[in-house]
Amino acid sequence: MKRKKFFANLGNILITGLGVTFVCFALYSGATYWVVNYMDLNMTRYTPVVETIPIVLPTMSMLLFTSLLCSSDVVAAVSIVEYEAQP
Repeated sequence: MKRKKFFANLGNILITGLGVTFVCFALYSGATYWVVNYMDLNMTRYTPVVETIPIVLPTMSMLLFTSLLCSSDVVAAVSIVEYEAQP
């Protein structure tokens, strides 16, 4: 992308890049928190005795996981841009 066009559209790039990333992070975090804490999720261990273990996930682990998902969204979108078409 040409520098002049990049800086002319910097506001739009920031809104779509950062804004959408933060919105996705909030939505993913909220959905993950709700699923883990309010749904009865169990893991089943098949040993000689079948036992179910409740899934417990700390809040910090949920936030780290959702931040990883949101950051890879941006990388995936940038990776489909063809350099020859948009130098």
